[in-house]
Amino acid sequence: MESAGVFPNRRIALTMTTFLFWNLMGNSDTTWANREDSLRDHIVHMAVSFGVDVFVFAESRFTPATLVGALNKAKVGRYCYPRSLNARLQIFTRFKKSAIVEQYDSEDGHLTIRRLTTPTTEIILAAVHFQSQMNWTPGDQALQATVVQQNILQTENDVGHQRTILIGDLNMNPFDPGLVGAQALHAVMTRDTARAETRTVAMRNYPLFYNPMWGYFGDRTPGPPGTYYYSASAPVSYFWNMFDQVLLRPALMDTLHDVRILESDGQVSLLTSDGHPRTSEASDHLPLLVELNV
Repeated sequence: MESAGVFPNRRIALTMTTFLFWNLMGNSDTTWANREDSLRDHIVHMAVSFGVDVFVFAESRFTPATLVGALNKAKVGRYCYPRSLNARLQIFTRFKKSAIVEQYDSEDGHLTIRRLTTPTTEIILAAVHFQSQMNWTPGDQALQATVVQQNILQTENDVGHQRTILIGDLNMNPFDPGLVGAQALHAVMTRDTARAETRTVAMRNYPLFYNPMWGYFGDRTPGPPGTYYYSASAPVSYFWNMFDQVLLRPALMDTLHDVRILESDGQVSLLTSDGHPRTSEASDHLPLLVELNV
């Protein structure tokens, strides 16, 4: 079912590719052992409940073979772990291994770009685990976002198209300079704006991304009001943040069928009684489910 405001009255294509991104909080050394079994169960439930074709994980400490084995026991497709030199971001798929080919990996491992062949087309899948606000200022992040944009642009030039999806933990909100800056990711909140494809600043053209995550803030939206909850003691606190996002180039954005911030794995809630992410047995981030008609 389409979320409110996402392509109303659009005719659904027969071919759908479903992506799921989740930051598994694997950097928490003290809690991983207690969460590992329940996380694996959550992931298997999601595969069954949502028909996930491509899983993208940040901060995962699963050995690929272990997770592939658990997924395949669910008998909803033959999952595999395509060859990768990137240990920071794990990608699992029930497409053939040959359908996902490494195209670029950043030196620090925070960005991986793959070519993904779906049943109907080829797209560029960029997955990111951006540097945290705990260590980097908004200015630091904005400068690094210009590098990410350049890496994506170079890949698009190399492969000859801009059917690009960028998904991951951006560790920024949609309104932060690293997301909206023209030289950075340049992600805008409406399809009509993104349809221009580029915007001119100081007589130079910069390509646009469409960012549907603007429409999922707050409690007047379907699902949770964000993907990450943090109550800061500083004077300014947003409480709910939209760190986990999906961005789409204009060439791909009209294939977007649905975006969901998941509050359950389809069987078990991922939220506490207060409505916050269940960090004790899942993660401090909520998963992001994206469906494209490709």
